[in-house]
Amino acid sequence: MRCQWVLTTLLTGTLVVGLVTPSTAQKSMDPVSTSVVVTVSAIDPHNTMATLKTQDGAMYQRPAAASWKVGDHVLCDLMEPSLRQEMRLQHCRQWK
Repeated sequence: MRCQWVLTTLLTGTLVVGLVTPSTAQKSMDPVSTSVVVTVSAIDPHNTMATLKTQDGAMYQRPAAASWKVGDHVLCDLMEPSLRQEMRLQHCRQWK
């Protein structure tokens, strides 16, 4: 009888803790994106990396698309906050 009571108590406690933990866990902050127009400042022909410069002077590096040339304007999504610098600019496409 006592063994059954201990087992029931343990199972009930496990269920309660399992339900409470996800509801009290801190929700992770989803990154917020902002559209930004950048200018292709340089393209390294050895590894096809492009240096992109925003109007406020911030510099980023991304793999260059085949159609990009120095001086082209590119529209990208600026992800905030991002853990890694190379992941901040995403979904870059030619700006017309």
